[in-house]
Amino acid sequence: MEQLLAQLPADTRARLVHLYLDLLGPGLDEVGLRLQAGGGDDVARLVHTLAGGAAMVQDHGVAQPARAMEAALLAGDEEAARACWPQVQAAAARSRSLLR
Repeated sequence: MEQLLAQLPADTRARLVHLYLDLLGPGLDEVGLRLQAGGGDDVARLVHTLAGGAAMVQDHGVAQPARAMEAALLAGDEEAARACWPQVQAAAARSRSLLR
């Protein structure tokens, strides 16, 4: 992620970081709320968006556990998905810290 951001013009980098932080903030919060409410198809869609956004900025620390979580949700394995959630949260916290 850092290599990608370093290659971008400053204004593009600033916009991309802003968009990604929005995804890691409210987007991540929404996943957590939906998980607490019992999951459902919406969670898989939200996690897909999170994983895709992370992959686009080459944030593999978030993308990989989010993809695993999405796969578990699509397979109907909510227990496995919930097991991935702390990894997603920890990686997102590291990324937010790095980008601020």
